[in-house]
Amino acid sequence: MPKITIVTVMFNPELSELEKTILSVVEQCSEEFEYVIQDGGSNDREAILLAKKYESEYKFLTYHSKKDSSIYEGMNNAIKNSHGDFILFINVGDLLVDNSVIRNLVPLLTEDVNIVASLSILNGVELSSSKVVYQKPLSKFFIRNLCHQSYLVRREFVVFDESLKFSADFKLLWDVFMYAPETINYTDFCICFYKSGGVSDVNNKAVYYEIIRAILQSPKHLIFFKLFNVSLYFLRLIRL
Repeated sequence: MPKITIVTVMFNPELSELEKTILSVVEQCSEEFEYVIQDGGSNDREAILLAKKYESEYKFLTYHSKKDSSIYEGMNNAIKNSHGDFILFINVGDLLVDNSVIRNLVPLLTEDVNIVASLSILNGVELSSSKVVYQKPLSKFFIRNLCHQSYLVRREFVVFDESLKFSADFKLLWDVFMYAPETINYTDFCICFYKSGGVSDVNNKAVYYEIIRAILQSPKHLIFFKLFNVSLYFLRLIRL
């Protein structure tokens, strides 16, 4: 059984972006992972053929197609096709930063860990012009998010709330973190290049409203900390 499953969810993607993402994964110098490409029912024949081409070339890559109604439904479908102990999601256009990422991650995935998160990501329109963005560790008191391409979660915890359109990854991260805060392992080495311009980047108001909803529904936070953090996100909304 592979240690890591990398997942890319696609739907009629731009071919060049899809291929760059695939190449960043298949060129990893490790055998302790599998790669699942989950198609939400694309009708772009070239994109399907491209994914199947790489499936035929790499035995650890599998292509699956099932019509879905949202990216989070597609992610849940991908989990059903995965076998790794930990899951890492990277979108079309995102990249693993070099071919040693998986090799460097594996030693961190110990039995007492549920989440491994990098505190740095590369962000931009292109990798060549990207900048390093530093993330802060999670805290039970200040509820903040991490870029979902920068962390891996133990597979048995990965179920996305499909009623959320933009922030189900935020809810999942916090559900797992609050279940056992001591089981997150941070690293300083960079895992991914996160391409700007995704759905969450251009729907900030909707993202914040969903985050507020997720905070209020959290079963582990005390009401004081819920209200405090909700007020912080409302301030962000006002400033948009």
